[in-house]
Amino acid sequence: MSPFDEPPSRAPRGRGWLVPAFLVGCVLFACLLAWGLIARLDASSPSREAVPINDLNQLTSGSTVSLEGVVTFVNLDARKFFLQDGTAALALPLPAHSTVRVGDRVRVRGDITRSGRIVRASNDILLDNMSLKVLGRASLPKAEDVALRDLTDLFEHHLVQTTGIVRFVDTTGAQPMLELSANRPVIVKMLNPEKLPHEKLLDARIRVRGVLTYEAEPTSSSYTPHLWMTDASSIEVIEDARTAIPQAASVRALVTDPKWMASGRRVRVRARVVAQEGERALLVESGGLSIILETRQASEFAKGEIVEATGWPVRGVGVIRLTRVTLEPSLEPLDEGAADESLPLLTSIADIRKLRNLEAEQAFPVDIVATITFKQDYADGFFVQDGDTGMYVDYGGRSISHLHVRQRVRIVGITRSGGYAPIIAQAQATVLGEADWPKPLPLDTELAPTGLYDCTWMELTGRIRRVRPEFNNDLVFDVATELGLIAVRVARISDREALTRLVDARVRVRGVLVSVFTRKQELRGYQLLLHSIDQLEVIQMPAASAGEIRPRPIGQIMQFSGEESRSPR
Repeated sequence: MSPFDEPPSRAPRGRGWLVPAFLVGCVLFACLLAWGLIARLDASSPSREAVPINDLNQLTSGSTVSLEGVVTFVNLDARKFFLQDGTAALALPLPAHSTVRVGDRVRVRGDITRSGRIVRASNDILLDNMSLKVLGRASLPKAEDVALRDLTDLFEHHLVQTTGIVRFVDTTGAQPMLELSANRPVIVKMLNPEKLPHEKLLDARIRVRGVLTYEAEPTSSSYTPHLWMTDASSIEVIEDARTAIPQAASVRALVTDPKWMASGRRVRVRARVVAQEGERALLVESGGLSIILETRQASEFAKGEIVEATGWPVRGVGVIRLTRVTLEPSLEPLDEGAADESLPLLTSIADIRKLRNLEAEQAFPVDIVATITFKQDYADGFFVQDGDTGMYVDYGGRSISHLHVRQRVRIVGITRSGGYAPIIAQAQATVLGEADWPKPLPLDTELAPTGLYDCTWMELTGRIRRVRPEFNNDLVFDVATELGLIAVRVARISDREALTRLVDARVRVRGVLVSVFTRKQELRGYQLLLHSIDQLEVIQMPAASAGEIRPRPIGQIMQFSGEESRSPR
């Protein structure tokens, strides 16, 4: 370079990084702005916040949740509305001054709380500090088609559809009421009585759509299914009532001919009064079989009188009875229908147990002598044993308070399917005297799944795992036995305090072994029925109380501990 040449110009030191830095800053600012906008939109989007109703039981009390669904029913008198989404349904209190309507799509926010009731877990979820916003109109969810017998609390608060025979209509109250004929009555209520064709409904077969709730009975701890609807548009008559009421030849014909139950319609039968079984229950018989009439006229007729009964047949486990019965005296002589002579008389439980369920439905005549091995006064029947075999006797909802365990009884009735194995139904029991407990059979665990020991007096050994929380009239505890973990049910609930001290004890228990089964009549487990813990013998007392057991990390539970421990917990 010549000394006369000028040096090349240079940018001032430190200015070269300004442009890239500015660009990077702009990009970061845009990202932050976009992130904030997305977060704000996400927070304001109800679909992203909404919790499925079915998941509420998994959340803790006090959690704030947002629900979104369609309003299926609004009861202004009860200040309640029903919300259903794609997973489940829920009953919620109606906010003051709310104008929410059936068919509104709404968003509900609130804090989860629980009522504390353990009888009906599906009613347990409530919302505090609740707010409600109508998002627009929507189609109602499709009503779930459910048979009357399947209307359980699994469908509570859902919009459902069912079919049944109407056996009672009452339009005198503010809310018209229908009663559908079933073993457990189903009540249909509507808010708007207009256009209800009540004169055409009695004994008609209808299809009805409504929201299912369970209402507590005022005089008991039981709950009755109710279907709620806004008006008569949710009722469809699919089979009109008959112009004439058919007559069964006798009680035996009524309970053994399947056509009467298949119809479900009102039927007439003539019979002789045997006894008044309660304020609204009358026991009558003809053709050598008895039946319970549920009627308000039970006290109007004396033993031995001939009556003509008109009512709706319903069936429980094995027994058929007539409900909503009206009675008229009859002066005609009773035509005593005889038993089907083509079916042999069965005189032992062993003979009955040779039948399969389908065969037992033919109603074989039964006349046996056996010993009562288990009963609970509130139950519909009891267990008996004859020799080495046992069986359930369905007493049709009649009182069994005059019977007790270890009584020798004569039982006259018919065979029926009991779900898993045959039972005795339409029974009358005559006390013959007292007896000892049966001798327990030796247990073969490989034969147990065949049903060989079902309803039979057995002896099991095992360790008491836990005493379950008190529920209604039941005392139940779990025992780990050679048949696996089984539930033991005790009739004498006063034994709870003494039993609680025996958790972890190794015991020998004697009682009635019963099968737990599915609707397909498939065995899935066992229960043991005890009259009292007098049938329990302690082999080994608990080694340590729960407070004396040293806590261990979860990861070490199945590892060798190197410590001497004699507690199974």
